Amino acid sequence: MMDKLKLLIIDDDVHFLDNLADILIYRNYDVKKARNGNDGLTIAKEFLPDLILCDVSMPELDGYQLLEKLKKNNTTFNIPFIFLTGKADTTELRHGMELGADDYLTKPVKTPELLRAIETRLDKHQKETGYYENRLLNIKKVVSTTLPHELRSPLNIILGFSQLISSHYDDFDKTEILGMLGNIENSGKKLLRLITNYNFYNRLVNVPESFLNSGKQNVIYSSMILDAIPQEIAARYERINDLKMEAANASVKITNECFIKLVEELTDNAFKFSPKDTPVTIKSIITEDKYILQFIDKGTEINEEQFLKIGAFEQFGRDEKEQQGAGMGLAIVSQIVNLWNGKLEITTKPDGITIFQITLPLSDEDIKI
Repeated sequence: MMDKLKLLIIDDDVHFLDNLADILIYRNYDVKKARNGNDGLTIAKEFLPDLILCDVSMPELDGYQLLEKLKKNNTTFNIPFIFLTGKADTTELRHGMELGADDYLTKPVKTPELLRAIETRLDKHQKETGYYENRLLNIKKVVSTTLPHELRSPLNIILGFSQLISSHYDDFDKTEILGMLGNIENSGKKLLRLITNYNFYNRLVNVPESFLNSGKQNVIYSSMILDAIPQEIAARYERINDLKMEAANASVKITNECFIKLVEELTDNAFKFSPKDTPVTIKSIITEDKYILQFIDKGTEINEEQFLKIGAFEQFGRDEKEQQGAGMGLAIVSQIVNLWNGKLEITTKPDGITIFQITLPLSDEDIKI
């Protein structure tokens, strides 16, 4: 037997409150009542209803003030909230919606209309809750399987070769030892990049202002960054000849730190998931007030809708194909683009060509060269 859905009704009109409670109890809801905002706040924290119906005009704590307090509380911020009011002009309606109300019904409200509003909000909330619960379960699964592997793999190489050199130093010539040291260095760099990306993503999500306040907010010589970083990454994949550059210079409204990370992640993604001896093209275009950056490769086919579903620890097609990494790179790109009021567009062509296009605003001191 399923548990009854819980509703909280808050209204200082006792007659209206009791009649509404009777109707909802008859409809098999578990109903709690409160006659003012203060009592409603206390009951909401204890009862944790699936939905709240609340009058606007109440003494001591009105509906707007109550909603503000509920939204600031970690246990009640996500509860669907419907205002019931005897008056509803455009200004009040907009104010309620800005505070986070889900609906606004004007008294006297007819029972069918009220029940439809309740059912609609409950259904939407349950679907959203189910979606995020599934994502959380997926993230937990990936963290428990992929993350240890991503950390362990480079550590195993570092420990394995270092122990081999230490135990059998005299058995190897200089060339062999240098080769093993090269493997140790590459694995160390991989591990460092993984840790750096976790820290970077954590800052983007939890303290984005640390990027906005970190000095000058313009990349001046963007082409210099595009000349250096992709060359280094292409060399790492031993694909220098695959890299094609068409870089225009501009002053972009983004910090150096964020622009470098964006270029690093999208360049690495293009080389990681495209076959050797196929071109990876990086192109920048300057319009009147926009800076457009394109990363074009023939690799993993992904559209914009699929990209938007990717977050940290999640990757497109992980169940169908073996992929490296913990899904951090594209999650970081998405956060950076949003932080700097940019736009991401992803296009996949029939021939397998995928284009990641980032659009960012130019700064007022644009220096096209």
